[in-house]
Amino acid sequence: MSVEKTEVRLHLIGELGATMEDQLEAAHAEAYKAEGAVHGATRARQLVEGLLKHVDAAIETEDLSLEVGAVVKKWLVRATIAVDGAVTQFDQSRVQLRGRVEAMQGVVGLMKKKHEMEKLKLVRVLEMERLAQTDSSLTLA
Repeated sequence: MSVEKTEVRLHLIGELGATMEDQLEAAHAEAYKAEGAVHGATRARQLVEGLLKHVDAAIETEDLSLEVGAVVKKWLVRATIAVDGAVTQFDQSRVQLRGRVEAMQGVVGLMKKKHEMEKLKLVRVLEMERLAQTDSSLTLA
């Protein structure tokens, strides 16, 4: 194996590894955003469910008529269903992004190992060339 070929491979692996690390950082950021979306939607669901309890209490104390309370509860239940759908969607996205991050971490780790292997190959090739030059100079003398 030639020095030039090993140097090219070393450079290429280094560049690919750097690109993958940048993509990994971006994937981490997306995963954190998805975590926040799940948390926010879950909190919204809790707030809407809390409003349902307030509507029940208002009906009991006759602050709201039964008819108005029924309409309000109907819309709050619809809101809860919509928010539940968002929670599910955000959670699925979060799981996908976690998988992407894990896969990319594996690729980055592999690229680092491959980079180290290529560095070792370069050292060996350089050492072999140095020994070959030393041997040829000894036989000529």
